[in-house]
Amino acid sequence: MNPLKYHNVLCEADGIKFKSKLERRRYLDLRSLQAAKLITGLEVHPRFAIDWPSGQAGHPVRICHVELDFSYYA
Repeated sequence: MNPLKYHNVLCEADGIKFKSKLERRRYLDLRSLQAAKLITGLEVHPRFAIDWPSGQAGHPVRICHVELDFSYYA
């Protein structure tokens, strides 16, 4: 097993795997805020495509994907 770079501890909550205890704690806080209707649309580990606008024949070129920890509406 390879040691993790920042010595974080992998954990889980609600069947979702997190890369650290801090990330899991933030998820639990956000889940509470959503239950209290202070935020909406909570997504865990959403993935977004990043496109470059000037590909051949005007078509965008996908350059990478970005995965965030969380996405929500305040």
